[in-house]
Amino acid sequence: MKDVLTVTFWYVEPIGAYTNKVFSENLPAEDTCPDTITEDGKPRNLWRCTHFFLQRCEQTRAELDLKFRAYVQHGPHGKIRPWKFGAKAMPVRLAA
Repeated sequence: MKDVLTVTFWYVEPIGAYTNKVFSENLPAEDTCPDTITEDGKPRNLWRCTHFFLQRCEQTRAELDLKFRAYVQHGPHGKIRPWKFGAKAMPVRLAA
């Protein structure tokens, strides 16, 4: 049996026009995910991003006055769930 890699996808939801402008200047247009349904069943306008990008946003949140919510999805068919900074990251696992 082959090992299967669990892929983690990261998303960010800008709150307000200013934060959306900052994200649009720093993320490729093809990473926009409009009307994406999250775990709570609500459609949200998300940007797909890297975990590194989310960390940088969190580190500069106050300095740049960024307002956003972070989301995570484990696997291509997993639910998109809110991510709280400071929470322990789910490690990438290999299934036997």
